[in-house]
Amino acid sequence: MYQRQVPRPRVFRDSSNPLEDLREEEIIARYRFRPERIYFSVDLCQAAARDTGRCFAIPSMLCVLSYLRFLATGAFQLTVGDTVNMSQPTVSRVCRKVGQVLSALADWYICFPSGDRVRQVKQQFSAMAGIPSVVGVIDCTHVWIKKPSANLEDYIGKKRVPTINVQAVCDASYRISSAVVMWLGRTHDARIWCQYALRRRFEDGAVILASMYPLAFNHPLMHANLLVT
Repeated sequence: MYQRQVPRPRVFRDSSNPLEDLREEEIIARYRFRPERIYFSVDLCQAAARDTGRCFAIPSMLCVLSYLRFLATGAFQLTVGDTVNMSQPTVSRVCRKVGQVLSALADWYICFPSGDRVRQVKQQFSAMAGIPSVVGVIDCTHVWIKKPSANLEDYIGKKRVPTINVQAVCDASYRISSAVVMWLGRTHDARIWCQYALRRRFEDGAVILASMYPLAFNHPLMHANLLVT
């Protein structure tokens, strides 16, 4: 006897949120961010849109994902647009807008610890690595850029490709607490540190850095603020 099959309910997915179809490791591989950090960035963009009265014509999630995918992969904007059904000009406008929103908020979230926060960071580093008085970890990273049309040799460093040499400090929670992004790839890490405004904060303490950095001061380590790499 013929038995009628019971139809399975249709599942409608939110096309404005591609994260729903991806596992966490797949999200990190594509966007270099964990899901909760992406949602946090989306909330920031939505809040900025409400404050300025200028809403995103495209869902904020798609805007942020397009921006992060472009930065994470370095792919052409046309290729990024194909993954979210956007044209290349639209991806260009979206990346510019999201970048402006997030960079305008940088000073709120990238700030070196002071006051009671210094003591908390020292305790966290001590619990993590057993090293006392550490207030940050510093290093440089070379960010690849499009080949400049002028002074190319100033951008060529040890990677042998055009880069910007970015020096950054993070705390025990892996949060960036200070960053300098203005130096060309040929610039040595030590020179960036010598010109770094943050360096002046350690005039009354000790700064312990790797061999490529100059040892700034020679105070007793147990009573100093340490910056390590």
